[in-house]
Amino acid sequence: KAHNLPLDLAAVEAPAING
Repeated sequence: KAHNLPLDLAAVEAPAING
C-alpha cells in the first residue's frame, strides 16, 4: 500500500520519531 495519505505517513513516522 502506497503512503499517499498524510495520516498514513504520520502514523508511520510518528513512532520512528518518538522512539
